[in-house]
Amino acid sequence: MTDTDLVIRDVLNSLMIRKGEKLGRPGLGTDLWGIVFETLNDQMVKDLQQELRDTIEQDPRVRFEDAQAYTQPNGLLVELFITILPTSQQQRLNLFFDQTTQQVSLA
Repeated sequence: MTDTDLVIRDVLNSLMIRKGEKLGRPGLGTDLWGIVFETLNDQMVKDLQQELRDTIEQDPRVRFEDAQAYTQPNGLLVELFITILPTSQQQRLNLFFDQTTQQVSLA
């Protein structure tokens, strides 16, 4: 794996950890799973973007740039744009949040 691949894997892992789930680190993780399957409207998209930003930027190697969400059968597709630091190279990740399995994967 390259350094970029490792950072992307760590981003995915951070999106799987629910806030308060990690012993000794209650601030680590995300509340994303509480909002990801709500009705897709402007406020939900703003909440989703903010939660993605807060979660992703817990890792000092990553800067959140933007995210767009699209409803899909059995889940939500999120087009996520991040920059892996210290480079200025932007990465686009298509993430699928599966409602059935409660997992996130690269689409």
